[in-house]
Amino acid sequence: MRCWNCGTELTGREKYCKECGAQLQLDAQWQDVVFEDEKTMRVPSWEERQRQDSDTWRTEPIFEAQPQQTCRVCGSPLSPDAAFCNSCGTEVAQKPTAKPRRRHRAALAAGIVAAVVVIAVGGVALLYRLGFQPLPQWIGHFFAAQELQTSDSTVQPSQGGSTSEDDAPWLEHLPEEDDTLTVQPSADETKEPSPTPEETPEQPAVDPTVQEELQVPSPVESLENGRISDLVSAHAPKAAWSVAVLDLEDETCYSSQTAGEGQSASAMVMIPVLYTIAAQADDGALALNTPIPITQNLGGRTQLANQVGKSVEVETLMRYMLQYSDNIAANTLLEALGFSTVEDVCRQAGFSSVTVANYLMATEDYTTNDNYVSAEDLCGMLAALYGDTFSAFGRDFLRQYMHLQDDTVASGLLNAAPSDVSTLNLNGQKTDKYNEVAIFDDGAHAYVVAFLGHGDSLERLQQAAKEVGSYCIETLQIGA
Repeated sequence: MRCWNCGTELTGREKYCKECGAQLQLDAQWQDVVFEDEKTMRVPSWEERQRQDSDTWRTEPIFEAQPQQTCRVCGSPLSPDAAFCNSCGTEVAQKPTAKPRRRHRAALAAGIVAAVVVIAVGGVALLYRLGFQPLPQWIGHFFAAQELQTSDSTVQPSQGGSTSEDDAPWLEHLPEEDDTLTVQPSADETKEPSPTPEETPEQPAVDPTVQEELQVPSPVESLENGRISDLVSAHAPKAAWSVAVLDLEDETCYSSQTAGEGQSASAMVMIPVLYTIAAQADDGALALNTPIPITQNLGGRTQLANQVGKSVEVETLMRYMLQYSDNIAANTLLEALGFSTVEDVCRQAGFSSVTVANYLMATEDYTTNDNYVSAEDLCGMLAALYGDTFSAFGRDFLRQYMHLQDDTVASGLLNAAPSDVSTLNLNGQKTDKYNEVAIFDDGAHAYVVAFLGHGDSLERLQQAAKEVGSYCIETLQIGA
């Protein structure tokens, strides 16, 4: 091989001529191509050199070597790019230029496709390990199973459309659920065949703490203290009063500002008496058929005036208290039980506001010796009786007898009660006092409402109680 510039003999492996320094651009296919004087050699054009692969420099020819052409008429040698013979002028037939070989394109494309597949598969596996599930669950199980196979573990598919830890050991290798955002699979991917009755998986037990959080708040919480205060003040501005409302289903209680404080009880002392009788009857200290002598008549509301000097059973006296708010019946039971017994039984049960210091109608001056009870404790004791806390008597007894038989039955809380709602009530009244406790039960919800008021006229206090009862019925949607 000779240098194209100076003609120096070369080995064929140099990139530059050692004599003149000319850059040698010849490829292997041109090494044996010479012309008449053996010095003139054709150098590849720039376009031909650009099409050569850099990694095949002088190792593999891109173009086929061009043989020496001769004229087909006179046989004279021709230049590779000659159009006519220099000797006879015959037109030279041009051969099509050889196309470059494309030997590596198929292999390169296959390599790219393989790389994309490997990256995609690895990405999916990584997402499953991080807790994401962009593809059907069986693909994640496949990757987990492949890991287990390296430790000689055997993967058993689950049966019946469900997966348990015993049937699917790969679940131990899957990430636990957390609060991170996950990509939810589509409906088609998550759709599974319906299990047969024998294969229906058991439903997991509901966590009690979660169930409590999901409970709907009691309607009692919607009662507004300011609204009740406005209603009472509008009709009995001089009164001292308190209101309590207890939801018998979840024991949620609404209480006005003074509902936990003891107020003058009047006939409401009959509720602590009933509670004490139920407790003592359950303890065996008192039988409901025990006869008790009636020794006094202090006046007021009564149906037993003609029974003074006679003995009447405990249960009969209880019925007269509930049906007529009977003072003789209440005083007779107070005398038989003892003031301190009623106080002790109620206070031991948590009703600390109960104070019994006198008989009903014993004196007009109640400033020193009076009976006291709070609106909250009235609701609590009546709720215990209505909820069948005691075996001696309870809800059925109250439903049968706790209905006032005189014209005062609807003078307060029950005035606006719907006709299809079961109602029970007991009241006590004087010229400057009105107290009432009532139960509303519409079958879906049951509530106890207590109203205690004094210091204004009876008529105004009764009107205030009516407004409070109407507001509770409307807000609690009783009977709706």
